[in-house]
Amino acid sequence: MANSRTRQGNKWLEAITVEQNKIPEQKLWNSVLLVAACDALRFKSFDMYANNDSQMAKNWFINDGLDFKRVCELAGYNPKYVRTKMLKKIKEKDEKDNLSEMYGKRIHHGEKTSRI
Repeated sequence: MANSRTRQGNKWLEAITVEQNKIPEQKLWNSVLLVAACDALRFKSFDMYANNDSQMAKNWFINDGLDFKRVCELAGYNPKYVRTKMLKKIKEKDEKDNLSEMYGKRIHHGEKTSRI
């Protein structure tokens, strides 16, 4: 068991080292990816503009366009890997949203509240 913790710890340290070794431009494009991911996974809102931004971010990951691939490359990531991970997260979020709507409840960060 100590070995598995050590290996996980080493991977974590490697990830930190990789992030620290990135040039400033890569860090900038990494931030672009992060903002897009946050937008794509944002909870539904009563604000139609926020929901529109969220849908546009989802489509950016789903459509796998040239701009998406270029941003991933500029950030130092494999576009296929990023897209695969994001599609999985988007699907999980959409399923959770659909369940909460079906049962008339809003699930937010693990807390359940009834809709009035």
